[in-house]
Amino acid sequence: MEVLKEVILLGVGACLPIIIVACIVYGIWRSFTARHEYISGIVCCTDKYKDKTDTYLPMKIGDFTNLINIDDADYISIFQYGNKEIKAENKDIYDQVKVDKQYNVKIEITTYKDGTKDYDVMKIISEIKE
Repeated sequence: MEVLKEVILLGVGACLPIIIVACIVYGIWRSFTARHEYISGIVCCTDKYKDKTDTYLPMKIGDFTNLINIDDADYISIFQYGNKEIKAENKDIYDQVKVDKQYNVKIEITTYKDGTKDYDVMKIISEIKE
């Protein structure tokens, strides 16, 4: 019974790196075969927030194991572009925008082989003065 458990664990351990590499290659292939277009447009910032996540890594110091806290914050800005909502995860954009203000921006439209489209705010060109 112990031998069977070890064989199963070795099989899973051998397959896991192959699955991870296959997922990475698929992601690269999907992005590489997609069509990228760049346009400029006027968007309105509807919301912005920091999404803070705490990650703890175990570290052994001497005979004691401690958890080291690694702070990680995502800076998220939400824009309205026509009937689309665009989520930008970029600290530079987050620092430049204010909620309920309009901006002229550079937008990347990524069209994948299956027809799905992804919109991303690349940079703020200027604020629209009212």
